[in-house]
Amino acid sequence: NTILLCRSVTRVQKQRTINHVGSLFQGSARSNSAVALKDPASNGLCNVESSGEKGVGVYAGASIEKFTTILKSKAVSSSSEKDKYSVQVSWDKHVQMDSPARLINHSCEANVGVRDNELGAYDFVALKDIDAGEELVWDYGSVEFDATEIKQCLCGSPSCRGGHINFEDSHESIRKQYGNFYAKYLHDWTHEEGTSASKE
Repeated sequence: NTILLCRSVTRVQKQRTINHVGSLFQGSARSNSAVALKDPASNGLCNVESSGEKGVGVYAGASIEKFTTILKSKAVSSSSEKDKYSVQVSWDKHVQMDSPARLINHSCEANVGVRDNELGAYDFVALKDIDAGEELVWDYGSVEFDATEIKQCLCGSPSCRGGHINFEDSHESIRKQYGNFYAKYLHDWTHEEGTSASKE
């Protein structure tokens, strides 16, 4: 059964906040606002915590089985232009997700994948069994076709793609790593590309 282990942070407790200011790929999360540590809205199942050089990160508060839906994120704003805190959901639409989804850090070896949802953003799904206390990380290239805001990935994973974080450059490896867990508009693009290639 699918279990939702993490709910969106609904308020920030001032006495338990940290200021997080940083750029997207210098080890930072996608926010420069104050965020709560171990916010009570998650009931201890999904915690936003200090993450060393990354600033903050989202961690599993319990053991999570593979293919469990961990979090349903919601779009809180949208634009036709991307910025370093947005995620791409279609060719001409970029959205800001609510917390804690917007605080999940990137890795080229993600343990969490995404799929489109009815809230205008993405569901986050475990790609493997995840231990309690393990950081949840996803691959920004699974939603960003042309990640112009990202000059160099510093995730530090053995298979880090460096300056080729975007889907356009790395779609073959991203599809191989994550199966169907990437943005629907990119699914449609790869299908169209495959159809065109077969016709040639």
